[in-house]
Amino acid sequence: MPEFEVVSIGDTTVDIFLNFLAENSEIRLNSDTREFCVKYGEKIDVDNCATSIGGNASNVAVGLSRLGVSAALAAELGDDSLSELILAGLRKEKIDESFLVKTPTKSASLSIGISYQNDRTLFTDRPEREHLFNLSRLRKAKMIFLTSLGNEWKHVYKQVIELVDKTHIPLAFNPGSLQLHEDLELSREVLKRTLILFVNKEEAEQLLFGKEPEKTDNSKEYIQGLMNKLAGHGVKNCVITNGVEGSYVRDEEGSYFYHPTPEIKVVEKTGAGDAYTGAFLAAWQMNRSINDAMEWGTQNAVSVIGQMGAQAGLLTQDRMVTKLAEKRALEGGYSMTKLKLGYDNNLFILPFDHRNTFAQHLFNVKMEEMNEEQREAVKDFKQVIYEGFQEAISKGLPKEKAGILVDEEFGDAVLRDASQKGFVTILTTEKSGQQELAFEYGEHFPEHIEKYQPTFAKVLIKYNPADAQDLRQQQQVTLKKISDYCHEHNHKFLLEVLVGANDEQLVKVNGDKKEYDRTVRPRLTVEMIKELQDAGVEPDVWKLEGLESVEDYMNCVHQSQMGERQNVGIVVLGRGADEQTVDNWIRLGSKVPGIIGFAVGRTIFWDAIVDYYNKKTSREETIGKISSNFYHYYEVFAEK
Repeated sequence: MPEFEVVSIGDTTVDIFLNFLAENSEIRLNSDTREFCVKYGEKIDVDNCATSIGGNASNVAVGLSRLGVSAALAAELGDDSLSELILAGLRKEKIDESFLVKTPTKSASLSIGISYQNDRTLFTDRPEREHLFNLSRLRKAKMIFLTSLGNEWKHVYKQVIELVDKTHIPLAFNPGSLQLHEDLELSREVLKRTLILFVNKEEAEQLLFGKEPEKTDNSKEYIQGLMNKLAGHGVKNCVITNGVEGSYVRDEEGSYFYHPTPEIKVVEKTGAGDAYTGAFLAAWQMNRSINDAMEWGTQNAVSVIGQMGAQAGLLTQDRMVTKLAEKRALEGGYSMTKLKLGYDNNLFILPFDHRNTFAQHLFNVKMEEMNEEQREAVKDFKQVIYEGFQEAISKGLPKEKAGILVDEEFGDAVLRDASQKGFVTILTTEKSGQQELAFEYGEHFPEHIEKYQPTFAKVLIKYNPADAQDLRQQQQVTLKKISDYCHEHNHKFLLEVLVGANDEQLVKVNGDKKEYDRTVRPRLTVEMIKELQDAGVEPDVWKLEGLESVEDYMNCVHQSQMGERQNVGIVVLGRGADEQTVDNWIRLGSKVPGIIGFAVGRTIFWDAIVDYYNKKTSREETIGKISSNFYHYYEVFAEK
């Protein structure tokens, strides 16, 4: 069973929206009685209409997916054409179908909304549902989001309570109107297990008092009081939205947060709460602060109510980050185009973003041919390496100067844990084992950077100034794309370059690769740095192959820090060389200002992992070897 970050449980519908402009002469609104009137028996033209999939659970799942968080949906469909429309929409949004239930002879749920003067009236058709979900299969979910369900909903809520009690999976909860009116006590039982509750002010009042109070009170003090009472029911983190009055959070520690709602033109309000919830949960899953989560929720809701339907305005991760960057620039925050280049600290990196290396040299297969057992083994290897990294820090390697470089595919858990613990994290973005640079997730690389919020985004390329011009230009264009993205979105950029010899260069040194490294590569490295700088590629840190003289290092530093790049640094990579060679590279580099550290991977962990894989050493012994090797290179650099 695949592992999901969030499984959303609830209903899904087809939504049809009919929009009438305020000046339409064939309809009228009685504001006093809140009655929307049309002429009986007339054929009335609408100004525009839209069709989309909807439903609270579906809206939140789609919102999560667009923001880079893997999501599955547990909902019930029929077997009609509208159900097929829903299914097609979910597939387009990359929502996993594993928990969908398809009931023969049943139709999809349908909602028709009439939008007029910035508000809407909904007509709903909800066929009888049994909601026979197999929730025992949710045990690998990292979070459950439980929301509104139609008839026959109570047994689902009871199953969720039982599952959370057994597995301790974090639960996010947003009760629907039926849950608030039909069995309030059962909803309150869910509250006792709730990590994050999402409600609007009226829903909060109904949960607490069984009805809305006669007198409206929108004061912050009143809403804080509501959140305190909900905390008394067991809610750890409470989120209350209150329309134009803004949103409020009380966290697990009892601290309060507030975020205003900006003034914008409202097209249609359906899905605003779901948009806020989905974005808040996405930020939460990315270990962002509560203030950031509220900002994400607000921006997503604002985008949704600016369009018709609950999903048309849901932001992708790239659009979210761009909108926030534009907002902060207008508010006098950081400039999107003039960020300070460089890094103001030493950087001792343990890189273990290797993927193809494990497949070929441990399992003797191509990466895409690895079976599930082998893939789980690689994840375990990376966890062992990470534990060795942490043990080295416990021995005295400065935490603020130590970093991990790992991939998303096999290192997801490592990246999340390292981020939570405050380590320097570096996310690899390129596809493994390629001769020419290609991003692992193609043009979606920004979504994956934002998903983890690493200290650095990293790219590895193979680049020789003597390569064909068209190949070099293509590499430059691709590199500039991620370089610009990082600097426009307040991320550091680390570029690793391997300057391998071509056939002609090898002939000139009689095939001696060590002679090439000593006499040819240093000059080519300086040329490479200049060429990429001229193409607009601006790393904060270069990750370069070791050199064999202080003068060669000084030449590289001089070029890397030309112009306004005084804080740009270089780390020395190990390239899988033997210990003595790497010792020499690092010792020489440490003498040169601008060489700020090292990035040594295979030399540190490979032999230890091979022995561990072959059951020659225990897990603890392997962790100890990796720890000692990593700490050794820190001592070599620190000796100077």
